Amino acid sequence: MGLQDMSLPRFPLLKDEETQQLLERSRQGDQEAREKLVNCNYRLVFNIIKRFEGRGHDDEDLFQIGVIGLIKAIDNFDPTFKVKFSTYAVPMIIGEIRRFLRMIIRSRLPGR
Repeated sequence: MGLQDMSLPRFPLLKDEETQQLLERSRQGDQEAREKLVNCNYRLVFNIIKRFEGRGHDDEDLFQIGVIGLIKAIDNFDPTFKVKFSTYAVPMIIGEIRRFLRMIIRSRLPGR
């Protein structure tokens, strides 16, 4: 399935203040806040996986792996970094996707 065939649910974009409030609530264990952060950042993940399109991997798999990276970013974000959440999340999402792709390549190599 290609990216153009994926349909994402429509969640509103969050303002920076909203994101910060949800991150704080998530740090305090609020699962609804964490879920809202994930849902409202689907488009960020979607835009990142476009960079990996056409490499022979299922886009839905890459999207799911990207969401794992997003969740890790939510769980590990430190507001004392003084950066926007998306600035922190993008490398986390890309890193998770690259880790997945390396694992797939290694599993295809003979003798492993």
